[in-house]
Amino acid sequence: MNTTLLLAIALGAPALKEKPRETTIVGEWEAQEIVVSGRPRKTRVEDTTWVFHADGSREIRRDGKVAFSGKFTVDAKSSPATLDLDAKANGEAVYLCIYKVDSDTMTLNVGWQKAPRPSEFTSPDGSQYTLYVFKRVKAKD
Repeated sequence: MNTTLLLAIALGAPALKEKPRETTIVGEWEAQEIVVSGRPRKTRVEDTTWVFHADGSREIRRDGKVAFSGKFTVDAKSSPATLDLDAKANGEAVYLCIYKVDSDTMTLNVGWQKAPRPSEFTSPDGSQYTLYVFKRVKAKD
C-alpha cells in the first residue's frame, strides 16, 4: 500500500517548469557572424553590437560608442517575423528585414535600401542582403 501511495503522490506532483525561452528582439546583441552579399566578413565582438530598446529605439555600437541610432518596428506574428529599420531618425529610407530568435541567438537578414524584404535567412553572392548571427549579451550582475 505504501508503494501505491508514493506512486499516487509522485504522479500528482506538478512537474518543474522550464524557464520560457526568450524570443524578444529587445536587448543587446553582439555580432558573431556577418555575411554581406554572399561574402563572410570578419567580426570582432567589440566592433558590432546592436541594441533594441522596448520603446522602439535602437543603436548600433562600434568599439563601445554609439555609431548610429534610430527606430525600429517588428511584427513577431508574421512568418518569418519582420523587422523594419529606419536609416535616419526622421524615418527616411527603411531597411526591410526578417529575423528569428532562438533562446540567446538571433538571426537577422537585412535588405539593403530599396531592396525587397528577404524571404529566407541567406545572403547569396550578388544579393542585396546582409545576414547577421547575434548572441544576446547577458545582463551583468
